[in-house]
Amino acid sequence: MTLVEGLFCAALLPLIMGACFTLLRTGWDSWQISSAQTGLSQGLYQGMARMTGDLRQSGTSVISNVPADNTLHTSITFTMAQNATDLGTVWGTSVTYALGGPNGDQLIRTQNSQSQTIAAGITSLEFSRQTAAPNVINIQLGSSVPTYRGNEQLSSDLNINVFLRN
Repeated sequence: MTLVEGLFCAALLPLIMGACFTLLRTGWDSWQISSAQTGLSQGLYQGMARMTGDLRQSGTSVISNVPADNTLHTSITFTMAQNATDLGTVWGTSVTYALGGPNGDQLIRTQNSQSQTIAAGITSLEFSRQTAAPNVINIQLGSSVPTYRGNEQLSSDLNINVFLRN
């Protein structure tokens, strides 16, 4: 190998290494963002699934703090059905869903004075009932997490209508 060939290879090697590093960095960033987005979505779906399951066991007459008035409310308290008899529904204990925790970013479920964290990283929680359809509760749940570098936020919202049992 001549001196010119050696210098050419020495000059070409950093260019190839730089291109490889750029590709690896882009792939790594994409994987990290995808992982954070998946975690964000899973938290929203877990929280929403738990709330909708509980609310479907409730009725229009046993929701105490979300009237059918077309306004948004940040928490909901309702009674779940315990049993059904020929005489009607036997109502059990009340359940409350609200934001709480040390930073106010956790979805908290409270029943019988015992609180349980359902999801973390929650930025908004809103309930509403329409005057025209009091047996339907609209739930809006928002979440946000920082990217692995911490210089930006990933956010997602989930909105669902729950039909009450009675």
